[in-house]
Formats: sequence, structure tokens, C-alpha cells
Amino acid sequence: MAEFPPFPFTTQESWYGELSFEDADSKSPLSLAGRQFEMWITPASSGAQLVPPVLVLTMDEGRGLTLKQGDPSTLVFRVPKETANTFARQEYTADVLEVVGSDRYVFMPVRITYAEPSSLRAFFSRFLGVSVTYAARRQPIITPLAVPGREGRPGATILTSTVPPVPADGKDGDFFIEDRTASGQGRRMYGPKAGGAWPGTPWVIQVATFTDVPGLAGALTGKLDRAVLVKASAPVAADIPAGTIRVAKNTATGRISLFVNDGGSIVDLINGQEF
Repeated sequence: MAEFPPFPFTTQESWYGELSFEDADSKSPLSLAGRQFEMWITPASSGAQLVPPVLVLTMDEGRGLTLKQGDPSTLVFRVPKETANTFARQEYTADVLEVVGSDRYVFMPVRITYAEPSSLRAFFSRFLGVSVTYAARRQPIITPLAVPGREGRPGATILTSTVPPVPADGKDGDFFIEDRTASGQGRRMYGPKAGGAWPGTPWVIQVATFTDVPGLAGALTGKLDRAVLVKASAPVAADIPAGTIRVAKNTATGRISLFVNDGGSIVDLINGQEF
């Protein structure tokens, strides 16, 4: 009879394990896509009394049980170090249960050993290929000990240039900043890149002129009097023709703002005041 998959973890690490499944007849990977599973982590004990689990992992988002990205035949379980440190140092059953409606069936028995690092001799010897003995008050120094890490997903990158991006720039998920400050224009951001293409419309992240805001220059054409109105009070309707916008400076307060004549009412477009 095959042994249950054993996973030794120490108190210094988060729990991470992968369980790969294959079809018993064809020996090909067994896809688990569309199926629901749970992992009940329970102190290993025998007797008539039921022992409640210390943690139940589920396939709900963020609950510790997922299919491996790009490999639907591999089930991955995770327990953060902070959570695991609340568990007693002992043996645990961590059976994978398939959820079918309101029922649960054992899909794969799993065993976990949780201990201080000095207690997991089998864990170290598996990587080193030697037998390790721990004497009282003596800690062995074993070097080198290289345990392969898990490859994570590449992170997104922010690229910069003085010209817009082309399809060859960056990878999916990246962002691109077009720096146009040398020509007196604002910066623009493209992204995220998806399907090998950059979005056609960038975000304006620094407004330098009216032309940086799409459509603003056209909307103001014929409506903005570029001559600054200077007077010792706020402008009145007679100062600004109806339906037009004008910059005005109040010499009494020293304040400069943008005003519009909205059908006889003068509205300060900066702070929303109406005169």
C-alpha cells in the first residue's frame, strides 16, 4: 500500500505543499478543474472521541487551497507562518476532501509533521543524503544546504520613454510612461499591456497645457477671453459676455481665478462660488 504524502514543516516557515494527481489507467495528468476540495488539518490521534480540526482550507479565494497556475492536475495548499505558529508541535492529518453538494469524501489522505527545526532530522537528511544526529546541547552546522525555491510569477514593470510605446516594448501587465516634459507637455501613462498590445488611449498623469486634456481646447475655442480682467473686486455680468469664460484678477484680494457668465450669473470655476 502506498504511503500517505508526508509534509514536514518547521516553525520557521509557512506551509506550502503541492499534490499532483494522475489517471490510474492512462497515467496522464488528472485535471481537477471544476471540482471543489477542502483540506481539514486535524491533530493526529486515535480513539473514539472526535477531534475538531485546527484549520479548514477551502478553495474560496484567499482560504489556502488552489489549483496550481497552469497545471489543473496539481492541488496547492498554503498556511501562513503566523497561523501555523498557533498550532501545537505534533503530527497532523490533512486529508483532502472532495465536496459534492453537502457531502464530503476523502480524496487523498495527507500527513504533516510540525516541529521545531532541530526535530526534523528526516527533513534535512532527505536533501543531504546523509544521516544527521543531534547530540544534547550541540547543534550541527551543515553546509551547504540548498533547497530549491518555488518560482513566482514575474511582476509588472513600469517602462519610460520620450515617445509612445510600440508593441515590442514590455510584456503583458506592464505600464509605460511617456515623458513629454522636454517639449513643455505633460506625462502620459499607458497600460496595462494585454494580449501583446498597449491601450490606444493613455492616461494623462501631468497636465501641462489645455491640449493635455482631450477635448478641452476645442470646448474653449471661442469661449475663452485670453485677456486677463483686472479690477479691485470680483467680476460682474457686465464684465464677461454671456456664455464665455475669462480669467480675472481681484487686486483687492490678490486672487486670480477663472469665471464664466452662466446666463447672467457669474460663477467662479475654481471654488464654485456664484456672484
